[in-house]
Amino acid sequence: MWSRSLDTLIGIVAVLALTSLLCSAVTEGISQLFTKRAKDLLRGIADMLDVPPEHKTSTFNRARQLSRETLKPVDLTKVRQVPPGAQPPVPGPAAVAAPAAPPGPAAVAAPAAPPGPPANPALPAGPDSTWTVQLYQHPLIRALQTPRLFPWTAWRRNPQYIPGRTFARALVALLLRGDPKDPVEAIHASIEKIGSTHPARRALEPLFVQAEKDLDKFQTAIEEWYDAQMGRLSGAYKRWSQVILAGVGLVAAVGLNINLVAITQTLWSDEAVRTVVVENAVDGTLCEGTEGQERLDCINDELGALGAAGMPIGWESGAARPWDDGTLGVAILGWLLTAMAVSFGAPFWFDTLSKLGSLRSAGPREPSTTTTESTA
Repeated sequence: MWSRSLDTLIGIVAVLALTSLLCSAVTEGISQLFTKRAKDLLRGIADMLDVPPEHKTSTFNRARQLSRETLKPVDLTKVRQVPPGAQPPVPGPAAVAAPAAPPGPAAVAAPAAPPGPPANPALPAGPDSTWTVQLYQHPLIRALQTPRLFPWTAWRRNPQYIPGRTFARALVALLLRGDPKDPVEAIHASIEKIGSTHPARRALEPLFVQAEKDLDKFQTAIEEWYDAQMGRLSGAYKRWSQVILAGVGLVAAVGLNINLVAITQTLWSDEAVRTVVVENAVDGTLCEGTEGQERLDCINDELGALGAAGMPIGWESGAARPWDDGTLGVAILGWLLTAMAVSFGAPFWFDTLSKLGSLRSAGPREPSTTTTESTA
């Protein structure tokens, strides 16, 4: 009974691992098509630097607009001199232009103003430039952009991942504004120029105070802050992928007729099928480690082999349909169970399969001699 139960469970997990691998490939394709990771990263950084907590949102339109701004080429002839978030001076109502003095013979040209501090060429032009856009325009971040396969809106796409150290270095470079003599005071001045209610100042000011005027500590604090935010984004992406996996799993379950109830019944009752499936699952790799078209071909071959061995997978021509023989309710339940199981992801099922294989190799523990004698 132990061996029969374990082999049945191994067969079920093997089918779910293959199905999850197929659905994971489709889900990853959907994510790549809609640049899901890149847009989530962009929205997350915007929430950190530019969007007040009471106005935070994850709408597709905001990500699309930010993508357009961050992918614009940098105009090196026009750079922004005002720190982002700082309010430009507005003339008061009593400001009146002074009359021009009549030209006289003693008029002398005023001396030219001394040049200001060197501008950072990585900063974009435009009065509405945000911290997020400026950060993505920095060379350290632009170097992570990749070319598009189908350039519908731009030739390049934003990065799907930015290392924490790279983010911190780029943000510190924006705060430095060139090559000042005293970097710590320059960063402090840049933070002070940001509006007091701006999210960037709310986040950076306490980090700067905690660093105690140590530039390395400040950069490390920014890196840790960024990593914590990315952990939250990773959790949100995992939840999204689970929902998509469940949807794709339901389509695959119905389209390929992967009915978990029927599969369980067959594995439990048919020893020949159970033996073939278990040997294939324990001895083979079940397409783990394959990529792209190779993975799809491998999964197709494996599912075909399972069907040839007698597993109720696929729609055979001439076979009875669930809606014909009165088992539609059971079939729907089996498809839903398959979809729910697929949402756990391929790594979960392959890890479970590995543990079950080890358990099968070890076998059930025999009762010890001491226990037998004491019982006698």
